[in-house]
Parts: sequence; C-alpha cells; structure tokens
Amino acid sequence: MLLNSSQNLPGEAPVADQRRASLRARKRRLSMQRLGMADWHGSEDFAPLMLVMSGKEKPRLVRSLREIADTLITAWPADDGEEYIAAVKTCLDAIQGDIPAKAARAALIRAAEEAGIPVIAVAH
Repeated sequence: MLLNSSQNLPGEAPVADQRRASLRARKRRLSMQRLGMADWHGSEDFAPLMLVMSGKEKPRLVRSLREIADTLITAWPADDGEEYIAAVKTCLDAIQGDIPAKAARAALIRAAEEAGIPVIAVAH
C-alpha cells in the first residue's frame, strides 16, 4: 500500500495536522517572547516538583508556571506568609517574561518550606 504525504496509516494522526500543531506552538512561543511573556504552560528549564499538601488536597505535581500560579491561588493553606507573597509576585514576573521560570520554582519551594509543605523533586 503506497501513501502520499497527505495520507496516514489507520489510527495515526495526520502528518499535516502534527506539522500544523508544531508550527502553531512555535509561533505562540515566538509571539510570547516578542511580547515579553513566558510560555506559562511549560518550560524546558523547569524541573517538576511534588508538593505534599495536607487535608483534602492530594499531592500536587507542579510542572509549569501555570501550575505554580494555580497551586498558590487555589490550593495554598494560607495567604499571609512573606515567602508566599514573594512567590506570587515572582510567578507573575516569570509569566511576564521578566525572570526565568526556575526563579518562580525556587520561590515556590521557599513558600512551601514557610508553610510546612514537604516538597519532592521529581525526576523527568
């Protein structure tokens, strides 16, 4: 069976669709860089963390700036610590592209230590 470049084997995503998705992602990253914003959905230099939250919250896997922001805003046990406030500001600065994502990761770790939340580095 011969396939041309626009055909695929059964069950495979169309090659053209994969290329378009890759190009869209690249254009989004370049556009965000021009605007001075980081890709807050993921980063190559961001090593994942597992936060062992207590109470109803289960352990949270944090792999991106978006997940840092979500954790700090929706799942944090207290919102009045110095390191917590610094982590929120640092996360915003990283989302805006002013500082690297790993700075927000480090701020999250300090806030977790302040709040007594165990942090586990996740190998990836």
